[in-house]
Amino acid sequence: MKFGYDTIIVGGGVIGVSIAYFLTKSGQRVAVLERNTLASGSSGKCDGDVQNVDSKPGLATAFSGASMAMFPGVVRDLDCDVKYEVSGSLFVFETDAEAQAGKKLVLEKRALGIELKQLDTYEAHQLEPNLAEDIVGGIHTMSDAQVDPMLLTFALAEKARQRGAEIFPFHEVSEIVRQQGGFVVKAAEDAFRAANVVIAAGVWSPFIGRLVGLDIPIKPRQGQLLVSENVSDVVRYPTTEFGYIMAKYAGSEYRRSVPEAVEKNGIAMLVEPRHGRNLLIGSSRRFAGYDVQNDYQVIREMARRTCRFFPVLRDINMIRSYAGLRPYTADQMPFLSRTGTEGLYVAAGHEGAGITLSLATGKFMDDLICGKPVDFEENLFSLDRFAQSGQKDGR
Repeated sequence: MKFGYDTIIVGGGVIGVSIAYFLTKSGQRVAVLERNTLASGSSGKCDGDVQNVDSKPGLATAFSGASMAMFPGVVRDLDCDVKYEVSGSLFVFETDAEAQAGKKLVLEKRALGIELKQLDTYEAHQLEPNLAEDIVGGIHTMSDAQVDPMLLTFALAEKARQRGAEIFPFHEVSEIVRQQGGFVVKAAEDAFRAANVVIAAGVWSPFIGRLVGLDIPIKPRQGQLLVSENVSDVVRYPTTEFGYIMAKYAGSEYRRSVPEAVEKNGIAMLVEPRHGRNLLIGSSRRFAGYDVQNDYQVIREMARRTCRFFPVLRDINMIRSYAGLRPYTADQMPFLSRTGTEGLYVAAGHEGAGITLSLATGKFMDDLICGKPVDFEENLFSLDRFAQSGQKDGR
């Protein structure tokens, strides 16, 4: 039995280690239990965007904005090159309807203090000369950034370790028992005791929840990405099709006019220059259970969709493809929550925004666990918020 921990965190992705980073900063002794290796799940299979244009105006934008503002200070504290760069990004309009929707979004985001500019056709092509000629404009954001998600995860874990945290890879949790004054958590051949437990296991959080009779309404949503050969100056900015951002919002009036295979698999053009001069190309969003195998029909449609916006990419080779699982919630907001059991918390459900929201999540959970004032209302992230709203099933 390993004693002496204040908090055990189940999950060694960017969310779990960010919580560890902030808890150890507050003086807590922390253990992180990871079923595989750090960043082996969603955190190691994502694009590393730090942005909030694709968040819904309101709470999502405010929370992502708070997290984005924390990055420069935390990156300095990590004292490690995590490839953090404020690059700005571009969201391009395929139709006049998108341009009208974009105008509305720009006004909403500006009212929240976000720096961005709507572009006409000429301006969009000035920023990205290799865009298809019929692109009708876009939105240029100035504050969006990129970071290497694996480097960020390992750097946060290392800083937490330097402050006393213990990291246990290959420790899949098999049992959580409530005992007087805390919990006993069994993982691999070890048992750990702590006053608090945080379930931060991404798409696997529902399985951990069941060990304590807790329903966590998260579903895995698969995403696929492609990696190109080394190129230079083909794409300047991280670029995404704007129509997909609008289409993914529940209740959005806008729907893309795209082939059935594109819509069914949630395919959208995403092209991002990476530090090694490769392009990261995507992406897709589809419910496929826990399958992380590449679907080559999806990859083919992703490539076609990308070439529709960047015809020049038809002549570039792809060298790798991979798939990951995003932890989806019905309202596309995470659970950062107490539970009905004292000392038991949930921090999961960030879907495609885990990197962006990681730091604000770590701070929020630190404040919650340590009894400090929180920056956002707890009920907004509550595990039972669907029941509170009268929605029977968050899924």
